[in-house]
Amino acid sequence: MDANGFQVQAPKKRWWIPVIIIVLVLAIIAAGWMVFGDSIKSLFLSVDQKWQKAEKSVGLISEESLLSDIRSSSEDLLGKNKIGYETDFTFDIKADALPDDMAGILTALSGMRLNVVSKMDFDKAEPHFYTRIALGKRGESAEALSAEVYDAGDYLLITVPEILPKPLAVHKDFLTDTLDDSAGLGLNFDDTLGSMSQLRSSLQTFSSSALDEIVDAIKDIFIKYANEAELVKGEVLSVGSVSQKLDYYDVSVPSEEAPAMLREMLIYLRDSEDIKTIISDMEMIGISEDDSLDPYAEFVGTVNDLIENIDENPDDFKVEVQRKLYVDSKNSVRGGEFIFRNLAEGEAETLTLSSLHVMDGNEHAQQMKLEGPDGLSLEYLSEYTLENELYTGTFSVSGKEGADSSTEVFQGSFSDFGLQKAGQDLYPVGTLNLEINDLDESMDVPGSLLLKYEAKVEGDELIANLDFDVDAEGSPVTISVGINLRALAGSELNFTSDVPSDFVDLTDENALTELMMDESIMQNLMSTLEELGIDLSSFLGF
Repeated sequence: MDANGFQVQAPKKRWWIPVIIIVLVLAIIAAGWMVFGDSIKSLFLSVDQKWQKAEKSVGLISEESLLSDIRSSSEDLLGKNKIGYETDFTFDIKADALPDDMAGILTALSGMRLNVVSKMDFDKAEPHFYTRIALGKRGESAEALSAEVYDAGDYLLITVPEILPKPLAVHKDFLTDTLDDSAGLGLNFDDTLGSMSQLRSSLQTFSSSALDEIVDAIKDIFIKYANEAELVKGEVLSVGSVSQKLDYYDVSVPSEEAPAMLREMLIYLRDSEDIKTIISDMEMIGISEDDSLDPYAEFVGTVNDLIENIDENPDDFKVEVQRKLYVDSKNSVRGGEFIFRNLAEGEAETLTLSSLHVMDGNEHAQQMKLEGPDGLSLEYLSEYTLENELYTGTFSVSGKEGADSSTEVFQGSFSDFGLQKAGQDLYPVGTLNLEINDLDESMDVPGSLLLKYEAKVEGDELIANLDFDVDAEGSPVTISVGINLRALAGSELNFTSDVPSDFVDLTDENALTELMMDESIMQNLMSTLEELGIDLSSFLGF
């Protein structure tokens, strides 16, 4: 009661207030952990643990590179059971001094359009292929001449409807026997088609995560034998004209540990099922049934010989391995170096492999370099800007041997270059220039070669132009190839197994002789050439 004698009710305890406070605090902590968790966790990691985390984050192909997009596109392509493309080609050729007959040929070629349709069905049980090549006048959709090559039933068929009255056919068994007699290939026609499916499967292994797993396993072995990492801060790393302040981990494997490390790596590669799959798939495309040429057996034998050499002569494999892994302030990898020092002969021989990527704002520079003993080196260097996933910059490849100065093998530039999606496919767009100088005269090749590629995507088509500028002993020649490429839709990827009821068997001498005596064939040919604007007599020198 209060002073006036009234009953006073005790205030209710708000028990839920501390519960809400606890929940809010936990929510804030959870949100902070989601945003800053990696940074917080890194505070509790040792230098060696941070290096291992950074090392394991490096893939075989950097996710920041154009190669990563190409790899992704390749995996999508290899995952399709049926693929097909239609391509239109046009040609323009310019030359200062050519004989009249050659000039006539080039003029006629410049007035044509070449259409190519190619399809493949990679079904392992029943693979098929189909190719159609057609010629028509430039700027016109009509075709004056066409030819089809495809498989159906037990035959390989060839049709040239504008010239030949009947399809040509050859039995697959005849092709198998001919190839076996002439080259001892030991493959039949269907095996050859099947091997394409096997090759595709092998390429999938090369482009899939299996290869990353192999690299990760090799890294784990390297980490097992490496000394603790040392972190060096504030290193200014320069690649070309671009510099960036980075930290780097300095790690090494002592030469005494190298033989055991190499041995363990070789055993892993020998026993890896992924490696066996890759090599066995490639074996399916081989050209001999001779067991002595079994690629996987040869690989295992070679590895076993190396392991035996390490066991018998470990001192010959005492190679010191030094690793420098460059990282930014967020511990993101910017590249690294492997330095191998062979101390076995008393005089150190050094081999260095480096792959570096530095940034300064929007400026990028990448370098891949091999430096070996005796002054041997090979370097790829590129400087570029990157906007909207399109690259603009320059690149060069140079080499050096012995005491000679470095020689540029080739150089080039790119502008707004990258991959752009059209339908389900990625196509290279933008401009790419490549210049090759001082080609080998002993190989009877021109003194310089300039390639220029320009392309864009319109709808589902790639519209491209490829120029070849050749300077052959002071006589410049320019060849320009126009390319319109589109992927065939699923409804267009059909194949036939029906063999025509009437055809000319190429193994039947009588039928072949009768075909050659058919005067209408030559008449059809001349009429077709005339439609294309080709004067056959001028080509033959009449």
